[in-house]
Amino acid sequence: MGIPVMNFGLFYRLVLILVISISYGCGDTSEINLGKVTGTITVNGQPLSDGEITFQPGSGRPSLGMTNSLGFYELHYTKGKKGALVGSHSVIITTSMPDDGRTQSPGLLTIPSRYNTATELSFEVKPGQNKADFQLDIN
Repeated sequence: MGIPVMNFGLFYRLVLILVISISYGCGDTSEINLGKVTGTITVNGQPLSDGEITFQPGSGRPSLGMTNSLGFYELHYTKGKKGALVGSHSVIITTSMPDDGRTQSPGLLTIPSRYNTATELSFEVKPGQNKADFQLDIN
């Protein structure tokens, strides 16, 4: 019986998840000024399911969220704190990559670069509750 060989892409993702998980809870965030952020993401009028959204401030820690089957998300600054830093953010929206490491897969929704790597999206987070809905057009 041989030793199982792990796919490099899977190994890379596991290491990345571990690093993010460790850093996610590090540092004192008690004095951080956060605004709560929730919203819905649609693509061509349909909810974006299993999408990833990142609010990236000019400096500081980004906030992350995942959409549910209705396209709803809530941002998390750290494991125990919801929200995003008050101020201006670039907004990045992506979908999960397939587990087999291929760049395309049947049924996989590809979000154009204008919504992620070359994002045109932004949002100003204010103290308190913020609603940030995004309607993406990928036609």
